Amino acid sequence: MSDKGKSMVMAAFVGDALALGVHWIYETEKILNNFGRVDTYLKPGPDSYHPTKGKGDFTHYGDQSFVLLESIAAKKKFDLYDFSDRWRALFDDYTGYVDQATRATLADYAAGKTAETAGSTSDDLAGASRLAPVVYVDRQDSVKLEKDARAQTAMTHKDHLTVDGAAFFALVAQLVLMGTPPIEAVKRLTKERFNDTALSKWVSLGLASKAEESVSVIVNFGQT
Repeated sequence: MSDKGKSMVMAAFVGDALALGVHWIYETEKILNNFGRVDTYLKPGPDSYHPTKGKGDFTHYGDQSFVLLESIAAKKKFDLYDFSDRWRALFDDYTGYVDQATRATLADYAAGKTAETAGSTSDDLAGASRLAPVVYVDRQDSVKLEKDARAQTAMTHKDHLTVDGAAFFALVAQLVLMGTPPIEAVKRLTKERFNDTALSKWVSLGLASKAEESVSVIVNFGQT
């Protein structure tokens, strides 16, 4: 599982870099017409959210994930306060895009709030998208994994559904690393832990759409 875990972390960063060139272009037709299938690194356009980035760079999500990885490598575990310090230092002279959740969190830190209380109310999945390093270091302990997944996400995104989503993603990833097929892992975790939540409804809708064409499903669910 260690090798699979390392591959998972690497794949998370590869996926982030792959997404950079079309990041935050929500119109599926625009992506299809201007880029086609994105299967190689692309340099963001000058009118994108990432004009300072080059081909193969990370988005601002990937940059934060890398800081999380550096923190875990240094501490040999997830340490909220070390991650918090490194995360804030990243934005001292950051030349990439700084999103609203980051600005709100930094403002709360400046106002005296702590790593447990400074998180924005944003409900986007940026905080949850940083999870791979946490899943790797906590992959043997599901209780600690869920606790740390929630804490690292809530540090910047404390919306409860976003935090629940982070826990769900982390625990699904852990099951997959242990050999459970992905769809089985999703179904099992939904039934055992998230049966009476909004996530259960979303999972049902997602699984029901698996035989349909992806782009049209995305349009129907909402491209954002």
